[in-house]
Parts: sequence; C-alpha cells; structure tokens
Amino acid sequence: MKITALITTAIIALSIFAAAPATAKTTDSMDERIAAVLDERLGGTRTGWNEVTWDGGDVVLTLSAFTDAAAKAVGG
Repeated sequence: MKITALITTAIIALSIFAAAPATAKTTDSMDERIAAVLDERLGGTRTGWNEVTWDGGDVVLTLSAFTDAAAKAVGG
C-alpha cells in the first residue's frame, strides 16, 4: 500500500512539472507549487517549506527548489 501511494505521488509530482512550459524558471514561489500539489491531491498536509505529507507521514513529497529536478522514490 505504501509503495503504491509513493509511486502515485511521484507520478503526480512529475506530471505537474511536465505540464509547465519549457521556459519555466525557478521564480515560481514554493507556496504556489505546494498549493498546486494540494489542489491536485486532496488530503495532504504541508509539513515544511517544500514538503507535503499524506497518510500521517507515510507518504512524503519533497519539492526541489529547482523545477527541473527529477523525482526519486525510496522504499521503506
């Protein structure tokens, strides 16, 4: 269950950034990026300046300050 949620979160995070225009820069505020994630996937809680968690912390999304960073999943 945790792996499925982690993979789903990674896919969502990547799709949000893949939809951005090629000219996107790091000027988008982290608040706007976090808001976009929370709008897409309900039930998340912002737990840091660049972090959203779901399922009581079992699923964690950490956004990079750079929009061209790749997502990486770790198993637990």
